[in-house]
Amino acid sequence: MTPEGVNIDSIKDQLTAGDVAFGTANPVNAQLGPAMSDALDGALAAAGAEHIEPVALVVLEQTPRQPADLRDLAQDLASETQFETVIVRTPHASGAVSERLSRYQIESAQRAMLEHSDYPEGVRAFVDTAVSTGWSWPLVAALFLLAAAAVVLGTAVTVLRSRTSAR
Repeated sequence: MTPEGVNIDSIKDQLTAGDVAFGTANPVNAQLGPAMSDALDGALAAAGAEHIEPVALVVLEQTPRQPADLRDLAQDLASETQFETVIVRTPHASGAVSERLSRYQIESAQRAMLEHSDYPEGVRAFVDTAVSTGWSWPLVAALFLLAAAAVVLGTAVTVLRSRTSAR
């Protein structure tokens, strides 16, 4: 559900022109918008966001009554735009979706982002955490093979012992 007071069409229009959108066009955003947008774009680039691109960031001024609506908004925007990762940030909450990140990576990254009141620094923390957090699939595969080998070895020892004691 789109949070109350959020014009999703305006946000989609802004995302057509770039990767950063603001929820409202109030005088503060009009004044800070270009500088903040550039700082957020720079933060995405500096953080190595190429691992989760294409990525969009939406900045809302207020946290909705139901913070889960932020994730719904991010999902709607991901479905209706070319972005595979969409991050929605408010002063006190965030919501994000991604076709490239696991839910664990997203939630870890959101917590890291919210630790920073400076939005560009929070974006860097989100990307850094998202990219560095996750499963090491080669390690998981190695552990699985090790566990399988242990089961086979244990079964072989048990069979040999039962044959030896049966004689």
